[in-house]
This record gives sequence, structure tokens and C-alpha cells, in this order.
Amino acid sequence: MKRKGLVIFLLLSFYLTLIPKISLANYDAEKAFTFLEKVFNLHDKKLYDNLLVELNQYLALFPEGESARRAQYMIGKIYEEKRKEDFALAAYLKMLFLFPDSAENAECIDSLMKIINTKKAYEKKKDELLQLFNQGFPKYSSSDGYFAYLKMLLRLEQSKLREWFMEECREFIRRFPDDKRNDGVLLWIAETYSEMRDYREADIAYLKLSTVFPDSQLIPAALYQQGMLLYQKLWDYKQAMNTFQKVSQNYNSSGYAADALYTMGEINEKKHKDYQKAISYYRQVFDKYPTHVKAPEALWSIAQIYKSKLKNYPEAILIFNEVADKYPENPGSIEALEEAGQIYKTKLKDYASAAEIYIKIATLYPVYEKAPLRLFEAGDLYEKKLKDYNKALEKYQEFLEKYSFHQKAKEVTRRIKNIQGKI
Repeated sequence: MKRKGLVIFLLLSFYLTLIPKISLANYDAEKAFTFLEKVFNLHDKKLYDNLLVELNQYLALFPEGESARRAQYMIGKIYEEKRKEDFALAAYLKMLFLFPDSAENAECIDSLMKIINTKKAYEKKKDELLQLFNQGFPKYSSSDGYFAYLKMLLRLEQSKLREWFMEECREFIRRFPDDKRNDGVLLWIAETYSEMRDYREADIAYLKLSTVFPDSQLIPAALYQQGMLLYQKLWDYKQAMNTFQKVSQNYNSSGYAADALYTMGEINEKKHKDYQKAISYYRQVFDKYPTHVKAPEALWSIAQIYKSKLKNYPEAILIFNEVADKYPENPGSIEALEEAGQIYKTKLKDYASAAEIYIKIATLYPVYEKAPLRLFEAGDLYEKKLKDYNKALEKYQEFLEKYSFHQKAKEVTRRIKNIQGKI
């Protein structure tokens, strides 16, 4: 036992004697860059992949170092020589945003001009990039320059740069963990995963955002997008409902609460076939958020359920009329009245009510392309179904006063003469 203790003591003593020597073996930025420059100047394409790893490691260790700008330029140049123009463009842009006063910037811009002039993928963004080059790059702080660079990558909308963009987002968070914009950067990562159709990874990225930044103002939007992902791409309707429930209950003052309630109604209608629950959620959209864009759509969905699924025609008519009365300027209001008129005519055989609806359409929407036909149809119902010739005559005469050049005008004239012969 004593011998074992002695061995441990001797080993510890040996390692302790090494500590000063180890501390002298620092990874020196200047020497490391000298090595990188030597390898770069070889222009050996077989070494480029390894050199890119070394350069990125160098920048991770010394992002603010004196040679950082040169290292970033070398990355762009290597990608350009490898004919990977998209990565070259991203690397050169990073240099311009992070090191706006670098001696190599003019050469960077020349290379960028060649890329955007030859690659069709950047044709739509060409003017924006040219304006950026002409106006110059302001001298940002490190974090502001990096963030501006991320926004530029995002605006380029290039599918080939999505993975590059996400890596840059992660690097931004690593370098600036206390930056107040990191919640937005995480949201970008989640959205980019979704664009790449990596839906499970996107789901986890949304989870990370809501876990790491629970008080972020972006949480309602992130939760809603996550819910839509679960609903439409991962088909996890239960978890989607739970996510939308959080939005509607915990963030009821946000615009996403109405969207969440509407989608909950849609899930119950289309996936669970639970029409009463669907109606309940749709009704909440209208009752709680009557000015939201989804409110008239919610009423419309309720009316369609009553009409097509529950065959409750009187209730469907009530809701269709509610759509028209509450949202007269909404394009769907005309269609709602059309639906009500059709139900009265074909399902309930209530021709008087159908005629009233058609008159309402022609009166409220005189420039509607079918307004003349609806006025004609009202007259037709009074004449042929209700035998109310006075009413029919009234509507036919109104038709001629308003639409004398319509293709139905001759027929209306003939019908007026026939009716006058009967009265």
C-alpha cells in the first residue's frame, strides 16, 4: 500500500514539473498564420480542403486578430479557385461586412462582380448587390457587422447557401452569446431547416428557441410556425393542437392567436371530422378577433360545415348572411350570398327568399359581373315559380333600366310583353 502511494506521488511530481513547459507551448496566432500563408501560396488544390479547415479553425480562435481579414480573404479565394462560386461569394461578403477597410476589398468586389454577372441565380439580386458595393460598407462593431452579413445572406435566398447560412448563424451565437438578437438568429435556423425540408430538425430548432428564450417576443410566431410544421409536414396532429393551444391561451393578444384558433378548427374539421369542435374553434376566431383577416374565413367555414357536412341548411343560411352583413367589403361576401340564394332555391325550395337574396346581390354589388343575371333570376322566380307577375314585371323593368345593353335584354323585353298580356 505504501509502495502504491509512493508511485502516485512520484507521478504527480513528474506531471507538476511539466506544467511550466506546457504553458510555454501556446498556439501562437502569428506563427499559425505564417504557416497558413505558406500553404496558401503553394496553390496546391489537393491541399485546399484541409487548408479550409485550418483557416476556419484559425478564425474561430482569433476572430479579431490582425490577420483575420487576410484569412477570410484566403477562404474566399480558395472557393473561387475551386469554382464553388456560391461559397466564394458568401466568404467575400463576410469579409466586406466584417473588415470594411481591408486592403483586399477592391479585389473581393471584383471577384463578386464576376460571380453575379455570370451566375443566373443572382440575377434578381444583382441591383441590390451593386448598390451595396457602390455605397460602401460602414464600419460596424463586430457583432453588428456579422449580423448585417447574416441578413444579407438571408436576402440572397439561395438554396445552395442554406447550410452555410445556418453554420454562420451558429458561429454568431458562439461569438456573441449575450447578443439580444440571438432569438431571431435561432428563428432563422428553424425556418431554414424547414425550407430545406428537414422538418424534424426544424421542429427541434423551434423547441430550442422557446426553451432558451421563453420570454422572447418572437415566441408567438415561432410556436405558430412550429404548429404548422407539425400539422402540415410531420402530421402530428395531437402535438400541433397542443402547440396551437399554447399560442391561443398564452399569447392571446398576438395576431397569431386567431391564426392558431382557425387552424385548430381546420384540424378538427379535416382530420378528426369532429365538426362541432371545428365550429367551436372557428366561432372563437370571429368572437374574439372580429377584425382579423381569418374572421370572415372562419364564418365561411362554419357555414360550409352546416351546409355540406351537417346538412343543416337554415343554419348555413344564417351564417352565410352573417358573413355578408359583417364583412360587406370582403370579396367572399358576394359568394356567401350566392350560396344562401342557392340553398333557398335548390334545397329548401323557398323561391321568395331566394329572389330576395338575388335582389340583395344586385343592389349591394351593382358592378358585380353577375349582378344583371341575379336581377333577371329574381324576376324569373317571381314569374315562373311564384306567379307573382307584378313583382316579376317590376324586376324586369328595373333590369332594362340598368342593363339595357345586356345580352338578356331582348328576352326580358319579350317577357315583359307576355306578362303585360296576362295582367
